[in-house]
Amino acid sequence: MQKIKNYWRREPVLCIAVILAAVSSLYSRPQLAYIDFDVLAILLSLMLVVAELKEIRFLDWLAVELLNKCRSKRQLELVLLAVTYISSMFVTNDVALLTFVPLALVIGKTLKMDMERIIILQTLAANLGSMLTPPGNPQNLFLYAHYSYTAGSFFAVMAVPGVISLAYLLLLLFHGKDSVLKLELPKLQQPPKGILLLFLGLLLLNIGAVLHWFDKLWALLLTAGVVALCDWRRLREVDYSLLVTFAGFFVFIGNISHSPAVSYL
Repeated sequence: MQKIKNYWRREPVLCIAVILAAVSSLYSRPQLAYIDFDVLAILLSLMLVVAELKEIRFLDWLAVELLNKCRSKRQLELVLLAVTYISSMFVTNDVALLTFVPLALVIGKTLKMDMERIIILQTLAANLGSMLTPPGNPQNLFLYAHYSYTAGSFFAVMAVPGVISLAYLLLLLFHGKDSVLKLELPKLQQPPKGILLLFLGLLLLNIGAVLHWFDKLWALLLTAGVVALCDWRRLREVDYSLLVTFAGFFVFIGNISHSPAVSYL
């Protein structure tokens, strides 16, 4: 019983998704077709690529290289926000925050700066940036696939909130006084060029699959094959519970959408 309680605390959304799928299946026969395997394939593929990019610390290395060129507080804040905002469009808001918030804390300790404001802005940047693209977060992937968006139609919908959110961030950033600073962060070892180019290429391949330029299943097979050859341990680090959560919600949504009462309403 204690194990069940601990698992519930650890994975509450997964448990809710599975329970909803199971209960709704008592009233409507579930079908395998309810599960959108394209979404699960591209989600798994992107998680594999991101896991490898995290392992070689590409985002950390890039951020340090940019930050060491900053000569004012505003430049520092702008770089931290920019890397968080842009990276969240491709590697999700969670990964962007887990990468760049610790970096902001290190900078704050080095320069004896209060970083509360910039961390709040980074949180905003990660969430606002990730909403702009299909691979920015799993919800976008679901909506993009379920409603058969094209890249153009998706970005047309998101253009207005995207422009407003970016303007809002810049307004907050440039509010207040600037000051001169000199930042010298310890340089990180540059990721191996071959591995870096390989996985950036796989990231572009999977973004192309999201945009319907390539087949999603073949993109997953190629990505998983390359990851297995380079470092099979990355295959164990994927958040498979997220995939099961999505499958549970797919079944639940499919069941209730085919319920006469729900259809009537």
